Amino acid sequence: MADISTVVRNYVLADGSLAALIGSRLYPRKPPQKAVYPLIVMTVIDNPPVAAHLRGEGSLFRPRVQFDSWATVLQDARALAGVLRARLALARNGALLPDDSVSPSAQYLTWTERADTREDFEEDISGGYWRVSDDYFIWQQTTPSV
Repeated sequence: MADISTVVRNYVLADGSLAALIGSRLYPRKPPQKAVYPLIVMTVIDNPPVAAHLRGEGSLFRPRVQFDSWATVLQDARALAGVLRARLALARNGALLPDDSVSPSAQYLTWTERADTREDFEEDISGGYWRVSDDYFIWQQTTPSV
């Protein structure tokens, strides 16, 4: 099973509206030094199995993922977060996400559930950056590829 962050990253970047805003600037954990803004940072907080049984772990997981939409102006960070929310809302009632990074290829049946939103300002020598943080639970279950 591939890391869920790879599958979710590919899903997010496949959206034309997001690609127009950030290109491929979706980073794990923190933005790089001298990054170009706007950008998104994605952090998998945890990824516990939901249920286990006598044969071991089940195939249903509920990772908590934090998405930070960064921009130099608060309105731009809010707008970027709004486009990201719209993309993730498409999977609210279930989406089949392919994963070709493993052999044989796998698919994840995925549902999203938004948990929390925060806004803050990070000051630095160049002035600073606005961040809108959204936490999601991304329910996932591995399914056989068709």
